[in-house]
Amino acid sequence: MKIKSKLFQLTLLLLLSISVFSQEGRAVYEYSITAVKKNSNGSNGFTDGVLYFDKLGYNYYEINPQKANRNPVVNKLSENKSSITVSVNEDYLFEHYFDIKSNTSYIRDRIFMSYTNYSRENSTPNWNLLNEKKQIGKYLCQKASTNFSGRDWIVWFTAELPYSFGPWKLHGLPGLIVEASDSENKYSFVLKSVQIPETPVYSQIYFLKNENKISKTYAEFIEEKKKK
Repeated sequence: MKIKSKLFQLTLLLLLSISVFSQEGRAVYEYSITAVKKNSNGSNGFTDGVLYFDKLGYNYYEINPQKANRNPVVNKLSENKSSITVSVNEDYLFEHYFDIKSNTSYIRDRIFMSYTNYSRENSTPNWNLLNEKKQIGKYLCQKASTNFSGRDWIVWFTAELPYSFGPWKLHGLPGLIVEASDSENKYSFVLKSVQIPETPVYSQIYFLKNENKISKTYAEFIEEKKKK
């Protein structure tokens, strides 16, 4: 069964079906790159990815291992809202904010040592839901696959946590992604913890998006990356 352009309908059904659940949460993933050996300062090979989500979308970012022990600078967004923001800049290696309403990703990524911000419309992977299931920790999980951003991905998600989110740019399934890896086992994500409810965190890419300061497209980002 393929999930293509039904993101909005799926999201609406999810939101209706989880009315007894909190719509805000925080998930922490262990992210590893087996293709890259860890160097002496730990800046390659592994890190943690943190996912904050609510009914509007989700914000995923990867922590810089060299600065993982830093406490983020937290400020109230306004007196009328409980959301908080985190001071980012070089403290995070990658940021991805996905906006459910527009089905658009807003991404802050690095090309070598400089950050580039870009948007990517219709960025939800086309998933194939498979019949295979297995227990991962305390969650019963179902298998799914997709080809996305030039790689074949295998993921395990759980309907016991009915949130259509996951690490990196992987989202759009009828449950939170618990494990994900590419077919060559170069990249992998493993869920370490989930906290619900949790106040969502919107980092820099979220505010750049709301201030209409992201003009570069995904295609322009790829072209810039090739040139550099």
